[in-house]
Amino acid sequence: MRTTSPLLALVTFAAGASAQTVPVIDAPTAPSPELAARVDRVAEVFRERRARPLRDRWAAFLREGRPRVLTVTVASPRCLGFLAIGREGLDDIDLSVSNQAGAELSRDDRRDAHPYVRVCVAAPATLHLRLVGAHGNGEAALLTVADPPLVPPPLDEALGTRPTSLLGGPRVARADVGRDPAALSAAEHLARLTARLVGLGYRRMGLERHGQLPHGQTNQNAVPLTAGHCYAIQGAGGDHVDDLDLRILGPDRRPVGQDVGADARPLVRLCPALTGPHSVDLRMFSGSGEWAFEVLKVPDDVPHRLADDVTGVTRARALELSLEAARRQMTPVGDAVRGGQWVGASVPFGVTMRAGRCYLFGAAANEEPGLLDVWLAGRDGAVLGADTNERERAMVFHCPRRDLRATVHVRVQGGRGEFVYQAFEAGGER
Repeated sequence: MRTTSPLLALVTFAAGASAQTVPVIDAPTAPSPELAARVDRVAEVFRERRARPLRDRWAAFLREGRPRVLTVTVASPRCLGFLAIGREGLDDIDLSVSNQAGAELSRDDRRDAHPYVRVCVAAPATLHLRLVGAHGNGEAALLTVADPPLVPPPLDEALGTRPTSLLGGPRVARADVGRDPAALSAAEHLARLTARLVGLGYRRMGLERHGQLPHGQTNQNAVPLTAGHCYAIQGAGGDHVDDLDLRILGPDRRPVGQDVGADARPLVRLCPALTGPHSVDLRMFSGSGEWAFEVLKVPDDVPHRLADDVTGVTRARALELSLEAARRQMTPVGDAVRGGQWVGASVPFGVTMRAGRCYLFGAAANEEPGLLDVWLAGRDGAVLGADTNERERAMVFHCPRRDLRATVHVRVQGGRGEFVYQAFEAGGER
């Protein structure tokens, strides 16, 4: 008698657009020998990335444009990856996953026949996987992976296909021949990242640490920080690290900053309120291997007009605007202004610019995640410059040829809607 993994309950395939209302039309079958061999090759590639492909595999026939829905009951809290693999005749498969309420959790609709989605559940849950043969007809199998990487390993070589998507990634041999010489180590990644901060004006403090971590483990390092100063703590993972989290605790063990984004390059900016040893906690959320971090400091002599009540990550980000201005020999014009508005709305700031001078207008968001747009408009409404990349800091430069009255607009796209706005000036075109 065939048994299922303890992680998953038995699944069923259905047809239709809604995973909640479609009737079950048949039970999934085991893949054919030819497709099973393709699935085995892919499973081995995932094992090389320290993921755990599950034994249970299901297959069904996909017809172009007709969705099939697979219902999966996850028995315990965990992260799972799902990969569809098609046979000849299926050139493009789309795969998405939704919860019992119908909310879509992840989707892969790139142009290939091996889509991959990843989802994490905090409690036992029912998931609906929707497979569509976007181009072609044929048999498709589904592979389930525990401890899945954030992005799939290179699959085109394992499947003997050519990359058809710009996001398919390079073809990288994963044979056990030692460290891939084309892959950067954690220290090399860190050096590149900190070089950008040094170029901005940060100064190294000589506090660089390295180590190794297995999946799910945390490393703690004590570093001395001083109240009234601002710092950047940059981390980096090595080749087999998919997601590295960074948290900073103060001398009183209270959290003062964190970066828990889904990447292996965490960065925390902070201006601590207490002097003393701070704990830098690095957690290997996904993957395993090398880690490194370095502590950098904002110079004490950077010109700024920030009030003392601008603190924490807001002050650190605002000082980065001052660093950007200082390296262009620009000085502050007036005091920094604290602003706030509901998400999606903009705040106008009237400015006067003089001919032959250059200006920087910038805003820094007050929290993680904070997203801002900044643009400069003339009196006739014409846009003279814009930074609409929805980042935590946004800046516009302008060097008018004549005296000019204009308006700087700061639009809040995320976070609580609060920010710090600053203007800087340089005497002469640059």
